[in-house]
Amino acid sequence: MLSKEGDKMQELVFHPAWERTISKQDRIKIEEVFTDTHQSVNNDYKIIPIWQAVNHHGDFLLTTLIHNKTDHALTFQDAQIEYVFEDETVAAHTFSIPDLFIKAGTSMPWTFIFPSEQWKEFDLDYIGSVNFEND
Repeated sequence: MLSKEGDKMQELVFHPAWERTISKQDRIKIEEVFTDTHQSVNNDYKIIPIWQAVNHHGDFLLTTLIHNKTDHALTFQDAQIEYVFEDETVAAHTFSIPDLFIKAGTSMPWTFIFPSEQWKEFDLDYIGSVNFEND
């Protein structure tokens, strides 16, 4: 899926593992979030929460759409990610994900998994916001 704004294109791409496993319903939701949010990011990157859950291990799963509107690739090596709900950090973790490489002008969905000891309970029915710092 491509979107043009001004003379720049923004492309929604899926990691190969996602291409093989994503449901049609989830793909449609992600495409809707892409359409609704990619224009709100200007020459920067932003992580948009889409949905969240807790797995059987007690880990917090945060599915996001990552917009990279910069002119360089975005990688996740020692990336500090915090999830904030009602002005309180409810999950924080440092991620190093070699497989997560987002080209310039690209948006990609990704699920961040916060280990059970790295998050505290909150109302999962409501979406928070993501703070991101990449060293």
